[in-house]
Parts: sequence; structure tokens; C-alpha cells
Amino acid sequence: MAKSPEGDRVDEAGVESFPASDAPSWTLGLEPPASPTRPSHERADLVKATKQASESDDAAPLTDEQIRLLRSRLEAMRNELREKSQAHVRSATHSEDELIEEGDAASRLTDMADTLGLADHEQALLSEVEHALAKINDGSFGNSELSGRPIPFARLEAVPWARATADEAEREERARR
Repeated sequence: MAKSPEGDRVDEAGVESFPASDAPSWTLGLEPPASPTRPSHERADLVKATKQASESDDAAPLTDEQIRLLRSRLEAMRNELREKSQAHVRSATHSEDELIEEGDAASRLTDMADTLGLADHEQALLSEVEHALAKINDGSFGNSELSGRPIPFARLEAVPWARATADEAEREERARR
């Protein structure tokens, strides 16, 4: 993990990462490229294992027990994301009655922007989690939104809000570049 000229932590791809204390506990290690605590070789292994599991055309549909497990994890994630996001917004928007110096004000504005950025990220992730829960409720969870193929359980364990198999998501990402 390197530091940018501004002192932010960035990974080998130049992606900024936040301290582990600011990330929801369940996300640590689940999003391999953004994980501040997982060594790069472990991230690569996790991505490779997830991709290999999803490349199999014979991925079985999820069992009721697997869906129950994933629903429970998604509900816990939703609750934690709501709490963390609200706490970040409160923290960033609380006002201090005392007068502060110009330098302190600039520093406080930077901190507020960073904290609100975390809240935005959490809100985006919350939207994905709620989408996955809605799919569980309508019976379409675990199937790719692109092809209709079953998403392997191993991928959904790593990224429970996944909308496509790993190989489909990778192709889609390449097409966006």
C-alpha cells in the first residue's frame, strides 16, 4: 500500500482506500480491489477463485438454505450500512459553535467532504444490497441479469449483491473502458 502525494492510501492500481476503521466490518476482504487489509496476492486469489467458479456453465441454482444464508447476510449489511451512513452524515454536518481559524476551517471542510464521500459510497452499496433483497423476494436472486445463467454460490458469498457472473461482469467492465 503506497501513499499518494496528499498522504492518502492507494493500492497498486492507484485506487484510494480508506482506513479499515471507516469501512463496514463485513466489507473487509469482500471487494478485493478496494480492500485495505487484504494483501494483493490474496485479492488476486479470491478474484481468480470467484471467476473460475462463475465460468462453469453448469453452476447449479441456489438452494433454499443458500438463499436464507445470503438473505441474512444482506439484511445485516443493509442495517450496518444504514447506521454507518447516518453516522457519517451526522458527523460531517454537525456544527461547532466556536469560531475556528481559516486553516482549521479548510481542514474541517476537507474532512467533511471525505466523510460525506464515505456516506455516498455506503448509500450506493445500500442501493445494491436492497436491489439484491428485492430479487430474493421476487424469486430472481442468484440469476445473472445479463444472461439469466445461475450465479455460482461462491461468487455470491464474496459479493452477495452481484448482478452477473464474474466473467460477464469482467466483459462488461472491459467494454466500458
